[in-house]
Amino acid sequence: MKKKTKLIFGVGINDANYSIVKRDGGKTVWRCPFYSTWYNMLLRCYSKRYHMKKPTYIGCSVSNNWLIFSNFKKWMQLQNWEGMQLDKDLICENNKIYSQETCIFISNSINMFICNHGNFPIGAYWDSKVEKFISNCVNPFTQKKEYLGRFSQPDDAHDAWRKRKHEHALVYASNQLDNRIANSLIKRYVVLE
Repeated sequence: MKKKTKLIFGVGINDANYSIVKRDGGKTVWRCPFYSTWYNMLLRCYSKRYHMKKPTYIGCSVSNNWLIFSNFKKWMQLQNWEGMQLDKDLICENNKIYSQETCIFISNSINMFICNHGNFPIGAYWDSKVEKFISNCVNPFTQKKEYLGRFSQPDDAHDAWRKRKHEHALVYASNQLDNRIANSLIKRYVVLE
């Protein structure tokens, strides 16, 4: 009789034909990096508890093909993944689906560079003391906040931020070996005139 396997987060099938964890005296000494990446992707998409902490992942999903661990592992083995992070929305901005067409492994610094949060358009915040929108951009290379100016409209502050962000993106892009990453960085922050 074939052993029934429990679905991971109700959707994922772990079809690994080896132990994904090695223990020594009850202590975990090794965890399969392919499985860990796959599991964390499913966690971001399908864990209600995770969504309470990170609501930006609500509505994200994994392609049917990648719901099977071995399919994801085959793809990951062909990627430059060591020391990198799985990303779903650099190549396809605002993407909500993890798939082999939309995902790529990127460095932590690039991942932090493309993350955005806030109540106003990105790069703009209201300063009640001067009754203007202030624009700042963190320089990813020096980690220092760069003041970009005061603006009457939040969109103008956002455009100043986007222009500076594009300048930083060009520097990042010039150091990439993967053209998909370089091209996505170049296109991502272009200010349309």
